[in-house]
Amino acid sequence: RGYKTSDETLATAREFAESVGKTCIVVNRDVAGFVTTRLISALVVEAAKLYESGVATAEDIDIACKLGFGHAMG
Repeated sequence: RGYKTSDETLATAREFAESVGKTCIVVNRDVAGFVTTRLISALVVEAAKLYESGVATAEDIDIACKLGFGHAMG
């Protein structure tokens, strides 16, 4: 959502997206990166730390992500 985006414009955009089968989230201020990209980046960093410190194998981390988060691929 831009600083000058009105509530009406946001509602219209949401209605359109939902009418074509999309699910919307509202990002209320401009930040670097997409929300999902920022979230997955944190997960990848933690997975690498677990692997590097010997807490879990790459295979076990992959399984944990598949089962724990419902990711199609770890």
